[in-house]
Amino acid sequence: MKEIKIWQIKEEKPVPLISRKLDLENRIEEWLEKDISLLAEDLAVIGTQVKTEGGFIDILAINGQGSLVIVELKRDKTCREVVAQALDYASSLVDFDDEKLNEILQETYLNDNLTIEKFFEEKFGYGLDEVEEDSFHEILIVASEIDSSTSRIVEYLNEVFGVPINGVIFNYFKDEEGKEFLARSFLKSEEEIEKNKSKRPQKGKRKFDYSEYKFNGEIFNKRRLVKKVVETYVEKNPQIRYEELKEKFPNRLLNGQPLLVKKEEINEKQHSRYFPLENLGIAVSNQWTIDTIKLFIEAVNNFEEDFPKIEKVS
Repeated sequence: MKEIKIWQIKEEKPVPLISRKLDLENRIEEWLEKDISLLAEDLAVIGTQVKTEGGFIDILAINGQGSLVIVELKRDKTCREVVAQALDYASSLVDFDDEKLNEILQETYLNDNLTIEKFFEEKFGYGLDEVEEDSFHEILIVASEIDSSTSRIVEYLNEVFGVPINGVIFNYFKDEEGKEFLARSFLKSEEEIEKNKSKRPQKGKRKFDYSEYKFNGEIFNKRRLVKKVVETYVEKNPQIRYEELKEKFPNRLLNGQPLLVKKEEINEKQHSRYFPLENLGIAVSNQWTIDTIKLFIEAVNNFEEDFPKIEKVS
């Protein structure tokens, strides 16, 4: 890595500031939570310590192009460990749809009405439907220093496969009067990252689904809809056994993935993928796509005649 040097002008004379060592990663996380523009002007924080199947993302943000951005700080891990961890987080974000992002935003900003669509427009002044957002997540590794082997890994992922990953290095300085200074540099320039996008495998654009559904007089998004339907069915059939409920809501409606599971069968990494049904000892999957929810609605609307029907309202 190139050495960063800063001079302070005193009495028309450049005086070099000495780079200091400190527990910078812990302090920089606090600074980034307060002002994410330390990394880039077009970033908005969705949440901090965001739980995924791979662990907790330090900071999850979104940029002005509609791409999710993983910000991971080095702390007490090696840089190579941080890169591997960030890639694991990125793989977990594949399952994050707009409803999951809404939940994170609402918890972060204590606003039950906040959605990713509203949040994006408030932050950037235009709507998500106006950007060509893609399904790739960007990764920023933040550290006070990055070793040469980690630099090679980042460059390999970016230059060969077009993975939008970059390293951000913060250098800390302190003058004789105790004034603190912070300098920022990047492993790769923004132009290099942009140029290498063409090397990515071609994938479809990420689609945000804001559909709402009416069931039993209430309006739900698709994840909450499924939970409410199952709860309602159990209320109307209080003697039903778990095996019978599984037959009524088979896994085929979710492309073979478990739709219903017993709570004790859920491991720690799977908690975010299920909604628990209170007092029932079971949980229902919240991993629904535009296609699978259609299968679910079709099946439910063919239930007994007296069972409430589902209607798509938007």
